[in-house]
This record gives sequence, structure tokens and C-alpha cells, in this order.
Amino acid sequence: MSGHAGKDERAPPVAILFISFSLLLGVLLRGLVAKLPIRIPYTVGLFVTGVIWGVVNNTGKIGSLGVSMGIAESMDPHLFMHIFLPLLIFESAFSLNWHVFRRQLPQIMLLAVFGVVISSMVTGAMVKAVVEVDWSWSECFMLGAILSATDPVAVVALLRDLGVSTKISTLIEGESLLNDGTAIVLFTVFFDLAEGAQADGGKITGMFLQLSLGGVAMGIAWALATIWWLGHIMRDPLMEITIVFASSYLLFWVSERCKVSGVLAIVTMGASFAWFGKTRITPDVMHSMQVFLSTLSYHADTLVFLIAGIIIEDHVGFSNLTGSQWGMMFALYAIVTLVRMLMVAILSPALVRTGYGFDWRRAAVLVHGGLRGAVALALALIVELDTNIDKDVRKGVLFYTSGIALLTLIVNASTTHLLLNAVGLTRTNQAEADGFVHNVKELESHVTEIISELAKRPEMAHCNWVQIERFVRSDTAKLAKGLGLNPSSETPTASEANTHGVVVQLKRTTYDEERLQQARLRFLRGLRGVYRHMFHNGILERSALAALIEAADTAEDNSKEPLNQWSQTLQKIARNPPWLSWLARNYPSTPFVHTLLFNHTAFAVNVADGFVLGLKDMVRHSIEETDPQHVVQLAAECETDRGCARAFVEKVARKYSAALVQIRSKQAAHLLLTKQRGLLTSFAHGGRFLDREIEHLEQMLDKKQLKLVLNKQRFSNATFDDALRVGALFGQIPDQLFDKVVAIRTAASWPAGSVVLSEALPVEGVLFIHSGTIVYCTRDGTEEHLRQGMCLGVAEMMARSPGLVTMWAKTDVECAFFPAKRLRSWVFAQGAEKLMDNVVTLAAMHYAFLERQRVFSAGGQVQQFSEIAEAPVAVPREMRDVIKAGQWERFDAGARLRVSVLGLLLAGSVAGPESGKPVPEDTVEAPTVLPAGSYVATGPDTIVHFLQAHQMEESGGRSSPRGTTRSHRAASFTMQASNDEPVVLLENPLVAVVAESET
Repeated sequence: MSGHAGKDERAPPVAILFISFSLLLGVLLRGLVAKLPIRIPYTVGLFVTGVIWGVVNNTGKIGSLGVSMGIAESMDPHLFMHIFLPLLIFESAFSLNWHVFRRQLPQIMLLAVFGVVISSMVTGAMVKAVVEVDWSWSECFMLGAILSATDPVAVVALLRDLGVSTKISTLIEGESLLNDGTAIVLFTVFFDLAEGAQADGGKITGMFLQLSLGGVAMGIAWALATIWWLGHIMRDPLMEITIVFASSYLLFWVSERCKVSGVLAIVTMGASFAWFGKTRITPDVMHSMQVFLSTLSYHADTLVFLIAGIIIEDHVGFSNLTGSQWGMMFALYAIVTLVRMLMVAILSPALVRTGYGFDWRRAAVLVHGGLRGAVALALALIVELDTNIDKDVRKGVLFYTSGIALLTLIVNASTTHLLLNAVGLTRTNQAEADGFVHNVKELESHVTEIISELAKRPEMAHCNWVQIERFVRSDTAKLAKGLGLNPSSETPTASEANTHGVVVQLKRTTYDEERLQQARLRFLRGLRGVYRHMFHNGILERSALAALIEAADTAEDNSKEPLNQWSQTLQKIARNPPWLSWLARNYPSTPFVHTLLFNHTAFAVNVADGFVLGLKDMVRHSIEETDPQHVVQLAAECETDRGCARAFVEKVARKYSAALVQIRSKQAAHLLLTKQRGLLTSFAHGGRFLDREIEHLEQMLDKKQLKLVLNKQRFSNATFDDALRVGALFGQIPDQLFDKVVAIRTAASWPAGSVVLSEALPVEGVLFIHSGTIVYCTRDGTEEHLRQGMCLGVAEMMARSPGLVTMWAKTDVECAFFPAKRLRSWVFAQGAEKLMDNVVTLAAMHYAFLERQRVFSAGGQVQQFSEIAEAPVAVPREMRDVIKAGQWERFDAGARLRVSVLGLLLAGSVAGPESGKPVPEDTVEAPTVLPAGSYVATGPDTIVHFLQAHQMEESGGRSSPRGTTRSHRAASFTMQASNDEPVVLLENPLVAVVAESET
């Protein structure tokens, strides 16, 4: 390399010096701007630095750095646009909030099409009348088109930093994206006329339509091809990121070669990804994709604004401008601002009636945020280099464009925060501020718990925990002030809003509507996160995720109204579209129509399943809302929606059982593959596999997962024996015992409407539902459904009791019947521990659910309610987590037992008390709820399920524990969902098996 030291320093390697130095300079500026007492956009600092750099470079005293800068400033403007525009425009469109963008699209189109035309024409006319009277009309309109291209990068970044509504930032950003395309189209038309082309109205119209509509069509076609390609790749970040990145650049080049708008093509492609394309990217890769694009966009912004400042100083030379030139520049700045005000005023009547509405505050921000930047400068440089245009015109276009870019960046961008504060768009309501403070305090309470656990470790004994806690704690007031929040003087903490992890007594009062609205907004934001987590785990299909996110976004738009996502949005999506219903009526036996109907039904079921599970998970998490009354309100609103979704799935199960089998089986397979991947990662960290072995196994899992994603794996109905073998009742029992169980099975069926099990009448055996739905009413009048794979009669069999509740067939039902006497004899037999564990766990779940009001009342952890319906959150609809948090024990006659908090007597009988507790003196028989106290088993094979840690006292009798102790939070019955909550779909036995076995 030393041999080349004396050669021309303008060789390409010197350009690397400018790029690396500029990026590092940008990092320093970013840190410096963040520390300034006033809010100045980072890009403004870059632009000013570029101008200063250009002035210093004119002295010729910065050596190689100046040479490298010369390469950058002499860059061809077409090359400049091809390098930077595809990345910046695609990243911006890719990151759009699609729901808000779609809702505001009419407003954006008005501003980006009619607004640009108005601005270009009026600005051109004003230039002709006031600024440059000697220019031709085409030259004036060309400058008008250039100055109509806005570049609000600095303003949009500032709006996000200040927490201004996404609706405003999306309106400004969306206008800029489409505005650039329209402005470039108009520029192309008037540029050709300025070069001497003949004015032909038909030709001009045809060129305008070709550039605009052709760009949109090209973008749609390219996006569909790219998204299809991505959909056939699984978990390969290098391939997926490369496809997206390279496709955007190639699209821009091809579009320009085909004489259509490359900008509009890129905008269309990016918006297509924001709409539905992101779900085709593997969830694990999505984060890497966003980081990659945002990093490159940051680098591009840094280089663009530095180069812009350098170019303006080099071509215009602000340090040498005369007073008249400065005056002309400010005059044009005033004209451009007034023209934009006029344009907004003209379009206001239409803007008010579309999107999210329009008012004077949005108008002020829209006018003030109309910055000019990279696109305008690139177009001006194209004019400056064209020798077919008069030299004075070329210099004038670059001079005026540079001046307007300079003034809008320095004046408009730097004062945007003042304008936002003045019009009140940065103010937050009291409820939002209180919610922030509450969440910070909740975060601190968790930190305190972690500190208390760490302090118990012997190796941490020498730590100064008082000082550590003081150091890590947040200054809530200072944080709130930094965000511009003004919370109430008293904000309830989690401990005040939630007692022992369970909702305290709640009274229905008139809710503070503002706080309730904030509670809904936080709930919906969390719900979207739950949906994405379910998509990542394979619970949701790509199309179902998009539908559910859209429903949550729509509900957020109407957050002042009760949550009503199913009937408002999802019900319409889940129904067969009219065209499909028509095909199904007229061509019912056509395979193609059958496939369409099957796929749509599977999609609808997936939407309903995800909706029900998402609401369930969020209601559990919302237990720690600031105001517990809002939890009750949200839970009641969600329960109505969940009921509608469950009813829809019931209807589908009756009419299209095959679709239900397919979607549920895919969910189960996705979950199992995800679990395998987690285990594989764990094994790899433990050194149990070599790198090449890990790679081979991951490829195998990816192929299987891709097959599920592409719907290339079909599942059929499970046989009776398959359903029994994986079910909760007989799952994992020895094969020999399973064969005995199957041998005593008989078939039983009931028509719709007939009684299956009667309250207070003898129960002859256990029923396993193979098809159909059985319903019953709980103590509080709620109708519950038992479906395929569920059991009934288990609690009655264990307790030798009559029916606990009346159940009837809602549809035609087919069941497997197992005689209670034979089954009970095997449960208590030696060597049947797994069967006993299954049966006791199921019996505990069934009985605890039926008696859940008594369970919680006897537990003493929840204050009394006049009606159980008053606390839909406090009493969970599923007792699965509560039961699995405890353990069961089997006692012989005479054994003593102590219940610390609560117990369920499932079999046998007990007498008490031993400790003076106020419990009945007489013997009680199963099934019943045992409050805290000491008891003596009075019969053989007494089984008690303890819902908290207990102490056993042996006296004479023998106690033989067979339950499995599980970790739990002492008697808190916390409603927080576990990390494995999505597995609730597998709580019932798998309803299908893989049709084609794979090795």
C-alpha cells in the first residue's frame, strides 16, 4: 500500500475517510445535542456542521479529509438519489403504523397529490411574479415542484421524542413519503419542458399517469414477489434481511429504468410490508431486520445532512452572499410558508371530514413541519448540472433551494418544540401521568423483592444493600418531569390496589372516564404484545395476527367506548365473505371451493382462539391496574366478547370439525416444535451437542415449521384410543393398564337436549367426550361447556357421591363410558400411581371449579361479594393453576392431618377439630371444602387436595403421600399468567394425529 502514497488522493479509497469520519462525527453530535438545555433535532446539528465544514474546507487546510469531502460533494445527484432514497424511504414506509396510515390515507392523498399540485402552481406563480420575473413559466413551476417536496425527518423524530400522538407524526410522515413521489413526477414534467420539450397536454397527462400509477403498480408487484419469497424461508436472518434490503434498491433502479416513479414504487413496497409483509418475516428475524434497517437509516441520515450542508456552502457560499440575496432568500421563505398555509386552508374542509379529523393545532404543526431537505437538494443539483437550461436559472434554482432548505431546517425544525408546547399537543392528561407513576412504583416494588432475595445469599453478605437500593431506585418525580407529566400527589401502588395478589372487594360506581380510557389503552397495547408472543410461539397464523392487531387498533381508536372487538371488527372478518358463500352454495362439491372454505374456516377459528386466549391472558395481567374498579369493568367487557368468540367456535365445531382439527393440531405442533427448539438451546449451552449437530437439528426443526406455515401438513381426526392415550385422564399410564381400561370401555350417545348427568342421582361411571358439546350451569348461573377430550363424573366417582350438577347435551354427543366401580378399583390398586394422580387432579379441578365461591371464601383471601359475578377477575374461570400449585395426599383411617389454609376432601371422610377451630364436630364426607384446622381421617382411602403447604400429624394410622409438590405462592391465588400459558390449548387432549409420519 505504501507504494501508492504519491498517487492522486482522489482515488476511491480516500472516500472511505469521509464516510468513517462523518459517522463518528455524527455520534459525537448526537451525544452533544442530547445534553443541550433546548431541544434541537440531531439532523439540524448535522446540517449546520456540514455548512461549517464546507467553510473550513474552502481554506484548503484539512488535507486528505478535504479531498475525501470533495468526492462526496461532487457526487452525481442521480447517484446520490439512488444511494440514499431507497433506504430512507423504504425504512420510513416499513416502520409505518399501518392502521393509522390506512385510516389517514385520504388526508395524506389530499395533501400529497392535490396539495403538491396547489403548492407547485402557486409557488411557481409567485416566483414568476415576485422573485424571478425573467424566468419562463416552466422554469418557475419546476422550482415550485422542487420546493414542494418536504423532508420532515427532523420534525418526525422530535414529535416521537416529545410523545406527540402517532396520528400527527404519521400524517406528516405519510404526506412526505407520497409528497416526494408527486413532486418528483411534477418536476420531471416541468424539467422536460424547461429543457425545450414541446408542451402537449395529452403527453403531459400521459407522462404524469405513467410515472405515478406505474410506480404504484410496480411497487405492488415487487412487494408481492418479495413477500412470497420471504414466506418460503424459515429462520435465516442473513437471507431474509438481504432479500428485503437488496429488493428495495433493485426496485428503485428498475422503476427508474422503466420510466415510472421509483419513489412511489418504494413507498408502495414499504407500505405493503407495513400492512401484511412483516408477518412473512420469521418472528426471530424481525427484531434483527428492524435493527438493521434503523441503523442503516441513521447512517444515511447522518451522511445526507452533512453532505447537504457541505454542498450548499460549496455551491452557494453563504459567507459571500450580499444583503439583497439574503433578502430575496427570506422573501421566498415567506412565500413558501404562506403558500403552504394557503394549501392547508384550501384542503381543510376535506381534511376535517376524513381520517381522524383536523383542527387548527394540526394545521399549525403541518405548516410548520414542511421542511425541505435531501430530495429537494438532489433535484436542484440535477438542474444545476443540466447544460440545456440557462446558467442563471440553474444557479438560481440551486440557490433558492439551498436557502429554503437551510431556513426551514434552522428555523422550523429548531422551533417545533416551542410550537407544540404553545398549541398544547405535548400535554398529557392526568390519567396517563398517574398510570406512569403507578407503573414505576410497581417496578420498584419488584426490585425490592429481588433485593430481599439477593440479600439472603451467603456470597452477598458483605454488600451494602441500603446504599445499593438507594442507588438503583428511580426518582419518580424527576422521571415524570422529564417526560412532561404532572401526576396527582397520591397515586395508589399495587399493594394498595391489590391485596394478597387477589382483587379486593369492588363496588360498581361511576368510573372516571378519563382513567378508564387510559386503562383501556394500556390494556390494548398489552393485548397486541400478547398476540405477537402467540404468533412467535406458533399459536397464531400470519393472517390471524394481522386481523387481531387490526381489531385492537380499531378498538384503540374508540377507547372511550366499551371494548367490543368481536362484534365491531372480528365477527365480520370471521364470517365467510359473500363471494365465498356464493361459491359454496352454487359449487359445493368443487374441490377448489372446498379448499377455499376450509382455509377460511381454519383462519376464522384461529382468530377466535387467539382472541379468547389473548383476552384471558390480559385480564389476568390487568389485576394490577392502578384502579381495581377499572379491572372489573374491563373484565366484564372482555367476558362478553369472549363469550361471542367461544359461541362462534362452537358453531364451527359442529359444521366444520375438520377445519377445527387442522388449526388446533397445527397449534399443538407449532408449540411442540418451539419447545424442542428451547430444549435444543438448553442442551447446546450445556455442551451436549457439537455446533454442526446443533445446526443439523435446527435445520430439521425449521423444515417442519416451514411445512406447517405453508399448510403442507394435513391432520386427520384422532381415533378414540389416540384421544384417550394423550388425555388428562389416562395419559402416560402403563400400556398394560391402558389396555385394561380400553377393554371395559363402552360407547354411549345422547341426542341434543337430553340430560347426560343429573344432580343428586347416582353416577354410574366416567364419561370421556369424543364428539359434541355438553353444558351445565354453575352456582352463579354461568353456562359452561364441555367439549371433545373432556371428562365428566370423575369427582363423583372418587367421592362415591351423586351428581354434583345437572348436565345436558347441547349438540348430539358421543362418549366413551367407563364403569365407576371397575375404574375406582384400578385407581387405588398398587402400581397405578400415575392413574391415581390423573384422576385426583381432574377431580380436584372439577370440584374446585364448581365450588369456586366457597373455595375462595373459605381461603379467607378475598373479601365477600354479594354475588360472584361482581368479581369476574377475582375468581378465575379456570382452576388449573390453583390446583397445580398445591398437592394431594392419601390417608388411612386414623391418620391426622392439618390444613393450613384450605383443602378439598375428594374421597373418604374426616372428623374434627383438633385445635378448637370453628368447624363441625360431626364427620364430613367427600366431596367438601375443608377450612383451616386439624382433622382425623375416619375412613380408608381418604384423599385431600391441599391448596397450600400443610403439616401432617401421624397418630395410629398411616399416611402415604402420592401427590407431587409444586412450587406456589402461598395462598395468594395470583391471577398472573405463567410463561407457558399458551399451552392452555393443549390442556385438553390432542384432537388429531399427524396424517403422514415423518422421520
